[in-house]
Formats: sequence, structure tokens, C-alpha cells
Amino acid sequence: MQRQKVMKKLILSGGWSYGNLGDEAILMTSLELLHQRYPDYTIVVLLYKRNETVKYLEALDYVRIGQSLHSRMYGVQEKKMDFGGSFLDELKSPIKRRLNHQLTPIRKKKELKRFLASPVEYYKKYGAAKEYFSELCKDADIYVMSGGGYFNNWNEMILSKFLEVRTAKAHGLRTYMIGQTVGPFNAYARQVYRLVLDHMDGCFFRDTESVKDTKALGYNCLTDVIPDMALGEETLYAKDNYIVFVPFLSDLNRHMDDIIENIRAIVDDAGCKVVITVSQQWPWCMQVAMSFYIAMKDKNIEVRFAIPEDYKELERILSSAQFVFSQNLHGLILAYRGHTPVVSLNDRRKFVSFMKAIGHEENLIAPSHITRSNLYDCFKRRREFDFSNCKEFQLQIMEAIRQTLK
Repeated sequence: MQRQKVMKKLILSGGWSYGNLGDEAILMTSLELLHQRYPDYTIVVLLYKRNETVKYLEALDYVRIGQSLHSRMYGVQEKKMDFGGSFLDELKSPIKRRLNHQLTPIRKKKELKRFLASPVEYYKKYGAAKEYFSELCKDADIYVMSGGGYFNNWNEMILSKFLEVRTAKAHGLRTYMIGQTVGPFNAYARQVYRLVLDHMDGCFFRDTESVKDTKALGYNCLTDVIPDMALGEETLYAKDNYIVFVPFLSDLNRHMDDIIENIRAIVDDAGCKVVITVSQQWPWCMQVAMSFYIAMKDKNIEVRFAIPEDYKELERILSSAQFVFSQNLHGLILAYRGHTPVVSLNDRRKFVSFMKAIGHEENLIAPSHITRSNLYDCFKRRREFDFSNCKEFQLQIMEAIRQTLK
């Protein structure tokens, strides 16, 4: 009788299933890359909650689904909008509802101070959550925490991730952090991050500041900045005749007239349509998008408001476009990996790193620098965009995984 092959096990944790569709893309690409690296492993994906991505996970025979310690410890907050009959009316007026007090994220420094005074005492009330994760670790070999940018002053996240890492290490797993942006930190969160690094066997990051912050704490990591994990693949669609606008923060509203003038010039020049979309399924992001949708309709611009059901639909919207203006990082990333030219309307550090990496820093325009014509000027230069970096990014990510995950 032929002996059945015993599968090894890898635990994959991260910042997905919170309603950020870009992070769902990170998850799916991370799975594919880790499966290439460890083809004989079952990969246990830790989710904050079961969401639209589950159907894609269940289609992979090498994947099992588990629950993250974040959701086990603190409970699940629903951030996604209710798409009922009053959906548009709700977007047009301020949302007054408040989350249950017990589920409010722990953001006060005193909580971190209490943890740092005695981690063992702090985690006592989370014994059931720790026991659940310990069971997952018992027959596993590797723990991987994949990107993006959730490891910062989000206190309940950093505390739950530390417990995952510490428990994994206590069970003898090799532990790695890949493709993240970390920080900015307050003094207490930085101390917790230092404790996380004490339990890591290797890490690499997607921006210069994260590398600097980690090395400043005395820890080794890959010195090279590695592209976002979602850039580990290309997703090419046939192009349609529309441009996409992905707002994110309310600061864009102060520049609405100038943005709309740029979009009107593009529409008049290229004869294209306009799609407004969001990459987060959160009410406040949709409110910002809705404000632009209403303003463009009032100015007789042909515009559609597309709310993606899942990351695949967002990917199709962005990759099929002629051009994308985005204030959200994964609006840029998913567009670029679909060979769509982009403009970043955000100058935070991870946006600067990304635009440098693709060689188009000139297309990074902070909201305060938007004029009545400079977005249109970027559109006119769209044929100068070079997507040859896409293949190089894939090779860089695979090499970083090979060097880091021993």
C-alpha cells in the first residue's frame, strides 16, 4: 500500500478581511507566492472575519481558513456599508451611528503602558484566544505575517499580532514578516514593535522608512525596498474608454472644483466616460466618493459610481481603465499591475516609495498642489508610462521571499 504524503503547515496572518480590498489582493498574491515557495505545505489563512474573499480561498485545495487572534481577542467590528434601499440616502447625510463601546478599538496609550508593564498579566483574560492559536501551531512549521500597513499605532492590532508571533515562536515555528509598511509609532507602540522583532527570524519591507525604523532599533532586515506583495502578479484586461477616480480622504473635498475641471478637460479631450470607485468598503470612504459623484452629476459630467463587491471586481475596474487618479495606495497598485497609468493624490511615505519604484514621481500630486490643469497634464503624458517594471517587481518579491524565508 502506498504511504500517503503528510502535508506540512504554514500559518499566514495579515491585515486583510477588514473591508480594504487592496489588502485582499495582498492576501491572494501572498498565497500564490508562498505556495510556489512551499508547494508541499497546507497554508492556514487567518481571517478577521469571513468576507467576499472566502469564495476564492475555498477554491484553493492547499488552503485552510482560520480566525485571527485580533478577532478572537476583541470581537469583530462591521465597517462595511449596509447596501439596503436607503443606501444612497445614508451616504448623502452624515452617519450618526456609533459602534458598540465594547468593540471600540483600543487606541489609548495607557493600554499599551499596561501591557508593557506585564504582558503575561495583560494576556490572561485572552486565554481562550491563545489556546485556539496554540492548537493551530502544534503541527505547523512556519508563521508568516504579510503586508500591508497595519502595524502602527493601531494598538489592538499590534498587541494581538505580538501574541500570535510569541505563541508561534513558543511552539518552535520559524516566524517571518514580509512586505509590510510599519509605523509611524508612538513611544509605547514602538516598544511593542521591538518585542515583535525579538521573535522574528526575518523580515523585509515595502518602503524606505520602515527599513530605517527597523534598523534603528538594532534589527536586521533586507536593506532593499521590496515592492508591495500585490505587485507579485500582473492582471491584464482589455481597455475600455473610461478613466477612474478613487478618492479616499475628506481633504480632497477642499479641492473639488479644481479636480472636476481637470476631469472635464479629459472628458472633452478624449471623449471618455468617468467612473468613481472605492477600494475600501467603509462608509466614510463612500461618503467622500458620493460627494464627488453628486458634484460631477450637477456639472453634467457623465459619471458612474461603481462599488466593487470584492477585490476581483475592483481589479477589473482599474485594469480596464485608460487612466486612474487615486488617493488610495492599492488603487494605484492594482491599476499599475493591470498596465493602467496612474496619478497619486497622496504624498504619504508609502505613496512616495511606490511612485519612485515605478519611475513616475512626477505623477505624485498632493491635494494641496492640485491646480485647474495639472491632473489633465498628467493624463496627456499617459503614453509615456512604462510597465516593464512589472516583471522585475515579481522577480524582486520572489527573491526577497527566497532570501528571508529560510
